[in-house]
Formats: sequence, C-alpha cells, structure tokens
Amino acid sequence: MAAEVFKFKPSHIEDFVPQEMQSDEWLSFQELRKCGIDDYLEDGLSTTTLQLGGKTYCIFGWIPLPDDGANGWLFFSNTTGGTEMLYATAYVKATLEMLKSMFDWIQTPVRDDFPQAKRWMRLLGFCKTEHKEEINNAMYTYWARRL
Repeated sequence: MAAEVFKFKPSHIEDFVPQEMQSDEWLSFQELRKCGIDDYLEDGLSTTTLQLGGKTYCIFGWIPLPDDGANGWLFFSNTTGGTEMLYATAYVKATLEMLKSMFDWIQTPVRDDFPQAKRWMRLLGFCKTEHKEEINNAMYTYWARRL
C-alpha cells in the first residue's frame, strides 16, 4: 500500500469519518467549511492530506500565530489502524521538519480525556503546557514544541 501526501482538496474528505474523539471538532470544522474555509485550506501549503490506497486517513494543517509560531490541527479517520498510524507519524514528522523553515514553534490543543493523543504528542516531541481551554464542552491542554 503506497502512502501519498496531497495538497488538501475538499474531495479528499467526501467520505471521511473522523475518529470518535474528534467528532465534535469535525462538526465545527464542517461549519467553518460552510463559511468558505476550503478556499483558505487550498491556498498555499497550509493543509495536506495523507492517503493510502486512495483513502484519506489523516488531514494535517497549521495556522500562523504571532511570535513566529503556528497552531497545528489534525484529523484521523475512524479506520486508522496500526499501519496507517505508522505512515501518519512519519508524515507528521516530515511536515514538522519542513515547518522549521517557516516557524520557530508549533502548538496544538489535545483533549484531556484522550490518553492516546497525549502519548502521540510525546512521541512527536511535544511537551504539555500550562495553557488549558474548554472547546466544545471538553477540556483541552495545549502541547507545544520548538521546531
């Protein structure tokens, strides 16, 4: 199975179903898409899609922040398993390497009740910060790393 990374296109997610722990965030993302965010996502390199065998397993994007930083976001498919996670981890690591030329640091919110996501953040070299926020009735802690 060959992994391919593409610049985001709305057609990449026509049949995409996010993992359960991201279903609320996915609904919020769909609301943003109704407001025209797809045009922003398709401009530049800010959002990419990982596909294996023509199926989307991961969508990763970032938004520039002040002080040479970025806010990263990511959605996994509900069918992402071990093999797909290996590809997704390599994909995100490679993207973080590329982002070094654009930003000094990156952060992302992670649900406090999602231990798998926290383990993955540590694997990617992120550290938990003190910054917490309630989003969609769930508590999140921001994780950050220097690039």
